[in-house]
Amino acid sequence: MIHVLTIPLTLCLLLTAGNTSVLDTSPLDKDPVYRKVMRRRLTYPSVRDEYKVALMVYARFSVDERGHVRNVQIIRQPTEEDHHKFYDAVVKSTLNRLPPLSPGYVGHYILPVVFSLRDHQHGQVIVPPDTDYHGEHTNSIVLQKISVLGDKYYRTQH
Repeated sequence: MIHVLTIPLTLCLLLTAGNTSVLDTSPLDKDPVYRKVMRRRLTYPSVRDEYKVALMVYARFSVDERGHVRNVQIIRQPTEEDHHKFYDAVVKSTLNRLPPLSPGYVGHYILPVVFSLRDHQHGQVIVPPDTDYHGEHTNSIVLQKISVLGDKYYRTQH
């Protein structure tokens, strides 16, 4: 009888351990002001259609004892695509302009931002191929992804 009870409990613990949204959710992710401000201010960059792409931007930042966001850095593999700097700038600017957060959020964070693109010519949404963070995150909490959707239109030649 004891084995019957411990097997389901062990199985339940293993299933929960594999579900990162259950265990790794930061209190900052649940903060309604943070979520609302990020959703409102984080927008697709204003770039020409040929520079619109689906990509990931990861930002590392800290929250100090007074709740201020500090040390915002974009962490991504160097790229030859010069226009990616526009996406980086939107994320960096949004984080730098956050109102003071609760001092209870003191710590280091990594924010994954998914820039997706609605392709009106083909009627599909293009998302980056891999949206999981695989980089170093020692002493940092990886926050939940925030998705931003942009639109790509094609000009017709006359």
